[in-house]
Amino acid sequence: MNTTKLLSAALMAAALSACGGGGSDSTTESNPASSAGNPSGGTTTTNPVGTSSAGVEKYVGTWVSGCADSVAVAASAPTVALKQTVAYTFAKISDAKASLIQVTNIYASTGCTGAALATHTNAASSNALVIDGTATMDGSSVDKVTVTIGAIGGLSAGGTINLNGIVYPGNYFMVTSTTKNLARIGGNALDFGNTAALDAQGYPTALNSGLTYTKQ
Repeated sequence: MNTTKLLSAALMAAALSACGGGGSDSTTESNPASSAGNPSGGTTTTNPVGTSSAGVEKYVGTWVSGCADSVAVAASAPTVALKQTVAYTFAKISDAKASLIQVTNIYASTGCTGAALATHTNAASSNALVIDGTATMDGSSVDKVTVTIGAIGGLSAGGTINLNGIVYPGNYFMVTSTTKNLARIGGNALDFGNTAALDAQGYPTALNSGLTYTKQ
């Protein structure tokens, strides 16, 4: 997987989650690894990867986030973050690996209503979610995953990029990330980890309860 580059931690650190204008470009802004929010505490224990509880089949399909802040701003209001939703579409490669396509829609309004100001599609060939193992947190099963998001390629700037009235971080097209995370599916809801606190292996110690993805 705001947070928006599985949406990005790298972009948040760089700017960021978190390209072009209202066309069809890629974005790295929504790595789930960058997700922040209200953590859900718990104890994590590691289990080996299996083909049932740890299989990627449960991820296959499209998941769309709630509305969250973007790393982009309007040129006319540079101190106010624009809003965005992020969709991840997963396809199975193997029992423990899925490819992913990330689509970010950027909006002017709170609630992500109305027409999107810009839509960015990241279908880099290196995009992937790999299940490293399983864990138990707060009595429920979670996957320990590694999420890789490739570079979009294209524009780069030392400062910012202004396209069609939207201002992006200068590395928006070029940043890449490989991040350890947690992922939990409950019904039609997908939650990732809160990367504010990591364990000795580099995985989050809590889930992010502030940004849930819903199965479409």
